[in-house]
Amino acid sequence: MRVITSEQVKTALELVDFVEPMGRALAAYSRGDVLAAPMSLFEVPGGETHIKAAVLRGGSRWSVKVVTNVPANAARGLPAAHATVTLFDVDSGQPVVLIQDDGGRLTGWRTAAVGAISAQLLAPPTRTLLVAGTGQQARLQVQAFASVQEFSRLLIWGRRADAVGRMAAELRMMLPQVDVVAVSDLERAVAEAQSVITATSSTEPFLRGEWLRPGHHVTALGADDLAKRELDATAFGRADRVYVDSIAQNLEVGELHDAVDAGVLDAGSLVELGTLWMNPVRRKPDEITIAKLTGIGVQDLAAAEVVLERVP
Repeated sequence: MRVITSEQVKTALELVDFVEPMGRALAAYSRGDVLAAPMSLFEVPGGETHIKAAVLRGGSRWSVKVVTNVPANAARGLPAAHATVTLFDVDSGQPVVLIQDDGGRLTGWRTAAVGAISAQLLAPPTRTLLVAGTGQQARLQVQAFASVQEFSRLLIWGRRADAVGRMAAELRMMLPQVDVVAVSDLERAVAEAQSVITATSSTEPFLRGEWLRPGHHVTALGADDLAKRELDATAFGRADRVYVDSIAQNLEVGELHDAVDAGVLDAGSLVELGTLWMNPVRRKPDEITIAKLTGIGVQDLAAAEVVLERVP
């Protein structure tokens, strides 16, 4: 079995390499061309583990990704996230390729690429972008947004001022043309921004629907399990359109199903991003839109196929 290391992946690829493949993967999912196992999520000592598996109808390989998140690893000098993506031959069932993803860079890229798609299809012309979160994915989402739309001001909010300050310093160097500002008043920051990204591990909603105004777009991706929450139910109720990566999965994990259970959001109104990728709809200037992402297995399969194409 071939093994591709994290260093090989990091050397050969960039975030932008995954945008088009993620669009095609989402479209395949929405067409019903993907067979996927239900996401498995369970706690392990010190952290949590996610397992996702998928195969394309007529494809030659299927994938299983196992990713762990152990927050205490920071004190050990280790990445919090570790993952592997294993590809299996459809006919024989034999494992043929194992891709190491120490630090979660590959997972981060494939997630950020869908954020770029959300920004490309849904975000209004944005002068000020707000990101809530200070981890790797928050940084990648800013880069993803910058890859599809120019903006002149970036607001960064987080619960720890030191982490916000470090991220602001990094992004000032990465985006020298952008005015990067650390903020503490989230409500005011939402009012100043045209587009908002939430990429946190919060277990309590912090973005309130009453703060949203006509024209706002929100990409929310931190709440990807049973316990996490970022947006309150009112936010989904106020949105004119809510898009998701998977309707079925969003009705099981994250915070969207809270809005459905509360009766403020009709599950029948949800639209998958893959459908939008196939048939783009012009955004009305005064619409409030939300893209709620939980991550689906076909993204990992598509990301692995990109790695196979690009890593010698």
